[in-house]
Amino acid sequence: MAAAGWSTRHMLHFHQLLFVCGAEKTNLAPGFIARTAMFSVRFNRKNKHTELKFRAVCELLRARDLKILMVEAGAGDDFGRLTARSLRQLKDENGLMLAVCTSDYAEMTASPYSSYAELVFAIDNHVDILPLRVEETYPPQPPWGENHPFDKHGDAKGFVSMAMKSSVVFLDCRDKPEEQIADEIEAKLRPWSWLKAPPHAPSFARVEAVEDE
Repeated sequence: MAAAGWSTRHMLHFHQLLFVCGAEKTNLAPGFIARTAMFSVRFNRKNKHTELKFRAVCELLRARDLKILMVEAGAGDDFGRLTARSLRQLKDENGLMLAVCTSDYAEMTASPYSSYAELVFAIDNHVDILPLRVEETYPPQPPWGENHPFDKHGDAKGFVSMAMKSSVVFLDCRDKPEEQIADEIEAKLRPWSWLKAPPHAPSFARVEAVEDE
């Protein structure tokens, strides 16, 4: 039976939209079909408050039957394995990377599983990126330079510029409570929110890799 107020024709068009958008790849129950998402965060002492805030947002979204991936910073030896697993799921399920844009987001570090590595993975694998603005400094300005131990040439800043160019619309999370942020992220993940989007609404960041000639 069609949902109240929906004709059989409307339901058919709705399911066709889900198929085209790739939502059929998710593992959620039909009544809760939505895109998978992964929080990408720069874990350090400076950003601890922001990290805790978005872990709370993550739990709110999970409570709404959304599939949200976020690796625990203190996962020890399992951190790399869990990060790789989450990135694989994000790619396979046509997911959305939620980049928590602190000023030092995507800084190159000693870890091969840093926010820098996550951003590079998203760009290389054509994963959609939704920047979450959390500070006045935007886009992020990851440190680099001659005295930087890992990034002498500004590679991290270059990848940030590719993913967060001026045409990409960010989600402004500054001075907003967790519940409101969760509401706005959910609207991006639920397919029926796409039905309400204006015809020329800006899309998420998707950077196409360019092959060397």
